Parts: sequence; structure tokens; C-alpha cells
Amino acid sequence: MTIQTPTSQTGSGVIVDLGETDDCLVNADIKLESTTSEAIIGTGSNQNVEVHGIVKGNNAIQLGNNLNLDFGMTVDLGTSGRVYAANIGVCFFGNQAALTNDGLIASDNVGALFSGANQTTRSIFHNTGSVFGKYGIYSEGSAETIVLKNTGIIDGSLYSYDAVSFVNDSGTDIIRNHGTMVGDIRLHTGDDTYDADSEIEPDGIPIKNRTA
Repeated sequence: MTIQTPTSQTGSGVIVDLGETDDCLVNADIKLESTTSEAIIGTGSNQNVEVHGIVKGNNAIQLGNNLNLDFGMTVDLGTSGRVYAANIGVCFFGNQAALTNDGLIASDNVGALFSGANQTTRSIFHNTGSVFGKYGIYSEGSAETIVLKNTGIIDGSLYSYDAVSFVNDSGTDIIRNHGTMVGDIRLHTGDDTYDADSEIEPDGIPIKNRTA
């Protein structure tokens, strides 16, 4: 395993390719920008990306390549970390992913996407920073349990959280919101939980009383 520490780069295509084993450290004075593709991509398990600078791309950061086999991917944004995307800010294709955001994730579409097929594992997003997009968080085709712990801001012009599963809609969603979530929350079916300091009432139903 190698920790890649790239210099500032702007161009087309993938800027930093981690392969299946490398990690990445983006220092505070670094800007990585892809005008057409992923700025950072990794296709294996147990890979980590730590961001203190700026990462920008179509999908800015993408880790994992197999919903069934890949696991243990992590992305950590420090307070100076900035992620900008045309499509997806931070994208996980695999299980047991962990995203910690103390900075900013801003996307024209999806802030953070989780997609894992293992019904016995969980992925976690701990947000103390800010997330902006049409969809703040999107759980796509995930049979996994997704846990969101939010004390920051998640602002989705369509949904602050949207869960769509292709496995009988069975993915479990657990939201602990003690920050601000702007936009509808759609949990779909599954043994879901929403807990917050204050009620959010989509469709007039107190979400703290909903199981889906």
C-alpha cells in the first residue's frame, strides 16, 4: 500500500488513480480538478482518501468497484477540505464504507452516494460540515444499513436524504439528525429510524413515528 500525495493538477480524465491498493492524502494547498471524469478513483477494498485541499470532478471521489466484494473504503474531509462535483461528490461502490465530513461537499446532483449489497454490514456518514446538492445523500441499490449522524448542514433541493434499493427495497436507513436537513427525507421500506431534536413532517406525518 502506498499513500499518494499528489501535486495540484487540472485536466481531463482521471487525475489520481489509486488502483486497488493505494490511499491518497490531499494537502491543504492542493487542488485536483478533472474536467470530464473522476478526480480521484480507487477500485479496491480498504482504501482511504483524506482531503484538506480541493477536489473537483464529475464524480469527485469514487471508491470501490464491486457492490458485493469491495469493503472498508473511507473518505475523511478536514475543516479545510472542499469537494465539488457535477454529478456525485463522494461515491462508494461497496460495503462498510465510512465518510466523515468536517468541510464542504457541493454537487450539482448528489452530494454523497452509498451503494452496497451486503445486508449484514453497515456504512456510516458522520457529517459536521456542509453538504449541498439536488440529493444531499443518496442510497442507491443498497441492501446495507446506512447510518447518518448529522450535526452539520445537509441541503438537498429535491431530497436531503433519498434511499432507493434494488433488492426488494430492504435496505435499512438510520438517521440521527441533530443538525439541519433541508429538503424531503425519503426512506422507502425497511426497518428505518429517524431521530432528531425536532420533528420534520413530510406529507404531514411526523417522521419520528414513521418506519418507512
